[in-house]
Amino acid sequence: MPLHTLNRLKKNLKSQNLKGKKIIIFGVTYRQDVKDSRYSASEILANHIIKEGGEILCHDPYINYWDEMDLEVLEDYPDLSDFDAVVLAVGHTEYKKKEINYWHKADLLLDANMVLSPEQINKLKRHSGKIISIGRG
Repeated sequence: MPLHTLNRLKKNLKSQNLKGKKIIIFGVTYRQDVKDSRYSASEILANHIIKEGGEILCHDPYINYWDEMDLEVLEDYPDLSDFDAVVLAVGHTEYKKKEINYWHKADLLLDANMVLSPEQINKLKRHSGKIISIGRG
């Protein structure tokens, strides 16, 4: 799934490549609402983004340092307008409950793990930039 996410990400960026792109990944643990980042699919995604010249930042409410990537994890929610793309990689409950207006600021939002409800996605599509969802018809 991380490689499919990577391909969808590249396909939907204006330049269709990751070189020089600033991307934030929300969720780096191996599954929702846990503190363990070992064997996380986000690690595969992050490594490929970096390999293809992208810059990543990460947020996860359960960890503040990602040992496997030797990377600090943001504690605060950043301004999404600072990023070329936002990837919702892990369906933490905190992300599902996050005020929908926060996600509006993303130029490209890729929900890679059905984090947002269909209602939230529809609201975002009406009032925001490009919304891509994996795993929904």
